[in-house]
Amino acid sequence: MREIFRQDLEQVGDDLVLMAQKVRTAMRDATTALTTGDLALAERVIAADREIDQVQDSSTRSASRCWRARPRSPATCASS
Repeated sequence: MREIFRQDLEQVGDDLVLMAQKVRTAMRDATTALTTGDLALAERVIAADREIDQVQDSSTRSASRCWRARPRSPATCASS
C-alpha cells in the first residue's frame, strides 16, 4: 500500500511539473499569437490546452488514489 502511495505521489509531482511547463509555453505562445495576429499559432495553443487538460485529469486521478492510499495514523507509518 505504501508503495502505491509513493508511486502516485511521485506521479502527481511529475504531472504538476509537466503541466507547469506546458502552461508556460502556452502563455508565451498565446501572447505571441495575440500580439502578432498569428492564427496558426493561436490554433496550436488551443490544441495544447487540451493536452494540459489531459495532464490535469491524470494528476487528479493520481491525487485521488494517493489520498485513498495515504497512511492513516502514526502507528501505520511506524509499522512499515
